[in-house]
Amino acid sequence: MSPATVPAAVGAILTTVEELDALPPHSVVIADPEGRSAREEDRQLAMQKRSDFDSTPYWFVAKDAGMFDAIASEEAVYRFHYGPFLVTWLPAT
Repeated sequence: MSPATVPAAVGAILTTVEELDALPPHSVVIADPEGRSAREEDRQLAMQKRSDFDSTPYWFVAKDAGMFDAIASEEAVYRFHYGPFLVTWLPAT
């Protein structure tokens, strides 16, 4: 079974787009949990996965990111280099 198909648990460290995509809506992760980003505003950054009004799920970032307040998993990993990601909360299933 690939890591993306195994349900994540609170405390898990995720590093891939597939792992982020596999999380259910309303999950919360902390990007860069060890605070190693060169950019201070990107250290230990809270992100929540939302799918408002049946939209495609996006990650809402807890910082003023202008037009990038809602980003796809691919952007979090490849464009903004926010990872790794610590799972801190999962919705009840």
